[in-house]
Amino acid sequence: MVQQNAARARQVLLGKKKNIEDLPDERRRIEEAGGIVALRNQAAFLRGGDFEERKARGETPKGLQYSRAFGGKDLKPYGLSSVPDVKQVTLEAKHKVLIVASDGLWDVCPSERAVHVALDAADRHLDPAQALVQHALAENRCLQRKADNVTVLVVLFSEGLN
Repeated sequence: MVQQNAARARQVLLGKKKNIEDLPDERRRIEEAGGIVALRNQAAFLRGGDFEERKARGETPKGLQYSRAFGGKDLKPYGLSSVPDVKQVTLEAKHKVLIVASDGLWDVCPSERAVHVALDAADRHLDPAQALVQHALAENRCLQRKADNVTVLVVLFSEGLN
């Protein structure tokens, strides 16, 4: 299987996630370009090297929770890349589910929880992707905020993969 991470989407295989703080090479690439990886509410954000200066001028500079995205032109000079991170993974028996989803899911659902929701739905003969969409919408209602777009694809792997 070929796995890629780009833009505001993420793939989860076995509950592993890829965030800036988990990827030393990504962090190094960003910092060498003059960008900053800052933690806010236990999440890492890519910020431009001019973030504090722009904030002091009264602007509202943005940060991204992603190091790879198609947009974000203000952050391109600071290490934001539109080139996907591609990795080849050999599927094994331990691989049960692959979840590919937009940030509408990941903003309100940790990877481990998403895996649990998907596998639980499959065990109950429900659509795992639909269950994850419903979970994201319910989380946004609980947080009393407007939901981002939520796109989810779930692949369930058969037993006995080698």
